[in-house]
Amino acid sequence: MVSHYRSDSFMSLDDCEDALREIEAIREYDKTHGNYSAILKELADKVRKILPYLCRLPYNITPTLADSIQIEYINEIDEYLEFDIFRDKIVYFYCDKNRNMETDEISSVDEMNVFIDEMF
Repeated sequence: MVSHYRSDSFMSLDDCEDALREIEAIREYDKTHGNYSAILKELADKVRKILPYLCRLPYNITPTLADSIQIEYINEIDEYLEFDIFRDKIVYFYCDKNRNMETDEISSVDEMNVFIDEMF
């Protein structure tokens, strides 16, 4: 499993790039074994374009079984925020410290930054 989770700090841009390279390696592995997910490289490229514009880098970046790449955040009071980056949309999921949850579709990096700023 691709995971660059760091409990002590956020990922650096180099960590993010390493995670995206590993996701692309999974894509190549799947291609040679007949279980090819053609959109992983496209999604990795999309995430690469998003990362420099985020107000804070994530704790973790990982592929999902839903043909998306997930960007995750956890703050000091154990609130959780994730963004699932799909080809045509971004879906956020937020869980507060009391385990109240919300999810919805958003359309821009600016909206991602609003959620990130509110959490930190």
